[in-house]
Amino acid sequence: GCMEGTFENRLESTECLDCEIGQYADQQGVEACLDCLPGTFADVVKLAICKDCPKGYYIGDNQALKCKGCSRGRFTDANGMPKCLDCQAGFYSKASKFGNCTACPKGRAQIQIMSIACNDCGIGKYSPVMGMPECIDCDPGYYSNEQTSENFKCKDCPAGFFGLSKSMTACIQCL
Repeated sequence: GCMEGTFENRLESTECLDCEIGQYADQQGVEACLDCLPGTFADVVKLAICKDCPKGYYIGDNQALKCKGCSRGRFTDANGMPKCLDCQAGFYSKASKFGNCTACPKGRAQIQIMSIACNDCGIGKYSPVMGMPECIDCDPGYYSNEQTSENFKCKDCPAGFFGLSKSMTACIQCL
């Protein structure tokens, strides 16, 4: 019988022929090669098993010869993936062909999925931990007066000043 990676051409003769690119034969003595499934590819002939697409790459077709890279804002965190996954809110990937998304740093946030960057927290808001989808309002008694990636905590109202409401951009002077 024919070896793995080849098939028996019974019509013409009993010779063994190589599986084409995009196909494989994982058993001996088969009469036809099988197509590589989504997430796998065969870029050479005579394969006994298709190769998995690496992390950051995917292929959704059968009989693939190569994988495609995930676009920015998307990823595959495992080998052999048929499609890319979206970066979730609070995460981003600024380059293509990424194996995972990066958490937004403190002081920044991202509400959208499939993002390629995070946004600085605006005035009156902050983001105390990594991976925040949204910046949160400063508590009463605290303020934030500039839009900056340094907004991972709000500033205390100074002595002689107070703040009664959330999300303040300045404190009020005591009388």
